[in-house]
Amino acid sequence: MTGVQTCALPISVLFGGSHITSITYGFSPSTGYGAGENFVSAGDGIYRFTNGPWEKIYDPGESELSGNHITAMLPRGGDLWVGTFENGIDILGGDFSVKSRPADESSWAVNALLADGGRVFVAHNEGVSVFRGESLMRRITRESGLIGRRVAAICDGPSGKLYATEAGVTIDGGGVMSSLYAFHGLPNNHVYACAEVDGKTYVGTLAGLGVLENKKVTAVF
Repeated sequence: MTGVQTCALPISVLFGGSHITSITYGFSPSTGYGAGENFVSAGDGIYRFTNGPWEKIYDPGESELSGNHITAMLPRGGDLWVGTFENGIDILGGDFSVKSRPADESSWAVNALLADGGRVFVAHNEGVSVFRGESLMRRITRESGLIGRRVAAICDGPSGKLYATEAGVTIDGGGVMSSLYAFHGLPNNHVYACAEVDGKTYVGTLAGLGVLENKKVTAVF
């Protein structure tokens, strides 16, 4: 476990040009997760910011994490789920040491994490794995309805969960899967990001931004 290191430098100096791989918020080691807590993972570790200076809580040279290439983080019930590119998921406890490692051989290259009630959705290069607690419930793959193999991002939208893939997007509306791609108006089939804002779902593609409403592309930028 790495000791917390405090630094008051500006963020641009703090990371020293390191590649930022993930940003999230909501954790406090004393009170669990709450507003005002922010996390950034960079090439030289994980940093936390509350209302004071940045604190380095993980150093690749000292940590027990399964991999040093951190791709996603998720505040979860007093723990911090950390997704890595090399070896899947680690769960950090309130003292920032590794608490456990949920078992799933298919989710080694994690791209995104999403909480939904008692479940955690893990997007990775082989689809989506769904956990309840630390137990694997199901896998969502191309064979079970995804339009593509690799899921780069997940978000909740008015029509259900949206999975962003290299072949378009798949919307899971309560078990009914429907997909959209360039033929339906997306700027490009390669979708890398998604977010729901004011009843609309925005998807970032290789060729621009698409806006979805009621499972239809209504605008592109």
